[in-house]
Amino acid sequence: MSDLHRIAFAAEILLAELIFLFPAEKRKRFALRYIAAALASVLVSYFFSISAQGASQVAAQLLRLIVVFGVTVAGMYLCFDLKFSVVISACVAGYAVEHMTFHTILLIGRVVKLPASFSLWDLPQWELLEYTLFPFIYLLIAATVGAYAAKHRCYQRVDPRLNALSFVIITLTIGFTRLANVFGDSGSITVSFYSISNCILALYVQIVLFRSIDLQHENDTVKLLWLEDQRQYEITKKTIETINIKHHDLKNRLSEINALLSEEDIRSIEDAVNAYDSKIKTGNEALDVLLTKNSLLCRAEGIILTYAGNGSDFSFMSTMDVYSLFGNAVDNAIEAVRRVEDPEKRVVDIVTEKRGKIITIIITNYCSGRIEIADGMPVTTKTEEAGFHGFGMKSMRLLAEKYHGSLHVRLEGDVFILTISLFDSAA
Repeated sequence: MSDLHRIAFAAEILLAELIFLFPAEKRKRFALRYIAAALASVLVSYFFSISAQGASQVAAQLLRLIVVFGVTVAGMYLCFDLKFSVVISACVAGYAVEHMTFHTILLIGRVVKLPASFSLWDLPQWELLEYTLFPFIYLLIAATVGAYAAKHRCYQRVDPRLNALSFVIITLTIGFTRLANVFGDSGSITVSFYSISNCILALYVQIVLFRSIDLQHENDTVKLLWLEDQRQYEITKKTIETINIKHHDLKNRLSEINALLSEEDIRSIEDAVNAYDSKIKTGNEALDVLLTKNSLLCRAEGIILTYAGNGSDFSFMSTMDVYSLFGNAVDNAIEAVRRVEDPEKRVVDIVTEKRGKIITIIITNYCSGRIEIADGMPVTTKTEEAGFHGFGMKSMRLLAEKYHGSLHVRLEGDVFILTISLFDSAA
């Protein structure tokens, strides 16, 4: 291995790790930190050397690679504002990319024969081919695997078990390829295909398989929230029924004592009683319960809640699906307008419309501050629901997809618009 390749090796690992880490939150003075991490990694890669022969040589080379990798992990941790376990996860994926790229170039070198006269600094042709091709291969991987990881924010979450499995796969792969060096078989097609296959497997475990497990976890969490919605629905329904009964009794009592009170007292009491006139009828029981509960809440907080539509349009949906879908949407809207200072903008508007078999729900509200949208969904601002961040929107999207529909959000100035479309297959 040439001195230049010792330097290039560390640089290639750092760049491969950057494919997965670059979208993450960076620490202050990121550029200086990254330069320092690069210098440390290059120096360790250049000067770390252990003289050994045979099997000991394999162990020494493997130790060197692990030490260099460890230095790059520490460097990336100093550059990005992430948990150490997340940095390790991204760096393991980066190491897989580096090793896979190296053996891909070896395979290309067996097919593409450079002219014998083509040389630079007396470097072997496979090394020249590596320096020429690896930037293009990295760009291709960044545009595919890296983009997938960024889209699904894989750098934000980790699974220690999958982390460990990926690291073991990469370590064994590199160990066996170093063993092949001892027996003079380092450049064979078999070794390269073996290495590339294992690196692809490690990336699959680290990114794709983790994404599948993470989605299953999200679905299980949403189902738990749906069960909680069912419990809340039953409690709210009984509470509202009790309020309506008491409201009816109070109005009857008021009519009995009219003769004993002045007109001003009667008007004051009627206003207080009518504040709990919660008989909202839309044509759908779940929607009635939800809007009744939230109308009382909004009235107490100076928020205007309006609804225009026909609740019976949602008769094809289960009671709990209606309650969960509208419940999460209205809760999010109310949470947003609570932070709006202008009284005239403390409004939540709900409109539903049915055309043929397509039902459209549009919920509009004002918002304050900057709203970040990732993967077509707003990033939650709630802090009181530790462990359940963003699951309200995911719940709505799953319910929309359950009824062959979709969910879209958009911002128009300081107005947040949520549009949900559903398909009524029974219509």
